[in-house]
Amino acid sequence: MTKNLKISEDTQIHMNTIYRRNGKGQKANMKRRFSHVFKGMLISSILIGSVFTSGIYALANSNQEVIQPTSAATSEKVTYTNIKTVIEGKTKSFKQSSIYSDGKVLVPMSDVFKEFGAKIKTDKKAKTMTATKGKTVITVTEGSKAAKINSKSYKMAVKATSINGTMMVSTSLISKLTPVKSTYNKTKKTVTIVKVKQKVVKGILVKHGNHTYESKNQKEYDMVMSAVKSALDKDFNKQYLGGSKESSMFYNEYIQGARWDGDRSNRSSRNIDLKQAEGDIGELVENNVSVKEIEKAYKTMSVALDLSSNKKDPGTGAPRSAYDNLFRGLSDCDASAQVIIAVFDQMGYDTTIVGGNNHADPYIKIGGDWYVTSAGSFFKVLNFNLNKSGTYVLAAPTSGKF
Repeated sequence: MTKNLKISEDTQIHMNTIYRRNGKGQKANMKRRFSHVFKGMLISSILIGSVFTSGIYALANSNQEVIQPTSAATSEKVTYTNIKTVIEGKTKSFKQSSIYSDGKVLVPMSDVFKEFGAKIKTDKKAKTMTATKGKTVITVTEGSKAAKINSKSYKMAVKATSINGTMMVSTSLISKLTPVKSTYNKTKKTVTIVKVKQKVVKGILVKHGNHTYESKNQKEYDMVMSAVKSALDKDFNKQYLGGSKESSMFYNEYIQGARWDGDRSNRSSRNIDLKQAEGDIGELVENNVSVKEIEKAYKTMSVALDLSSNKKDPGTGAPRSAYDNLFRGLSDCDASAQVIIAVFDQMGYDTTIVGGNNHADPYIKIGGDWYVTSAGSFFKVLNFNLNKSGTYVLAAPTSGKF
């Protein structure tokens, strides 16, 4: 299905200038990186990307768990030992309740896995627990992050822990047994786990909408998703608004209403950062997106750009997939956009890619509105014109609709 997009003239000029198939997109991403170190050399705003969220949101299906970590500036050490567990809409009473500790939810493995049809075997001497369902066999060892899934090693987010004689594991491990979606409500201190329907697109078992990220097969797809999850787990908490701890302070001032003074000769860090914030997150602020959501989106974009940047553009238009970008080191705007939506999909966003005029851009739905992302900045889409000649949808929205 061919669809078209209409955006503001200023936004289109900005997009065309910064992020094209011919490789300027890669250069723009490098510009973003250099801006963190050489801000004093910059004359105008530089586009950056990133994200933040407080609390925890675990989205786990066949092979993944998504965690929205706490701010890098404040490491969370909170522990709640009496977490309510809701499975398929029913509140469960287990001998040992689920717990929330330092940004992670752990559930009683035996009880929860049995709810999803697993048979449990415990070896008290070896301090192991094994769950079996069909052809899937999962074994964990108390005090170890290394689980075995069908004899292959799998590194868990946290160590398997024994509490009151009960083996406790992260919700991510459930997804290795069966496709589930897990969410944690920090206010209500409740973890909710529900089954999700698996979808096969072009022979590939996918996790987000119909997005294959142009992978050719399941192996490529799984490698892409593994790389995305690894990058988020490793780098999300290291990101700051503006790229540094100092800049984040001025970006937050911008969110609260501060603005640059309009004098380009004023080279103070504060004035430069306020100008950059205007270009990066100004439209998010204008549209009353919450502070937490702005930080989350910004930090997610930072991870996405760091992951997709510094790849060779052969200038042939051949690179199409996230796999091309991440594992072949070849990219243009198509392949880069696929990586970017994969990262945002993993963080629970609705995403799409729209192409036209030899160019493709990723779009992210934030606070109920669509935003085009260009070298790290967010620009609100005024309206979608889905009948404009030459425009096409490269990746349909994750949700299936605009």
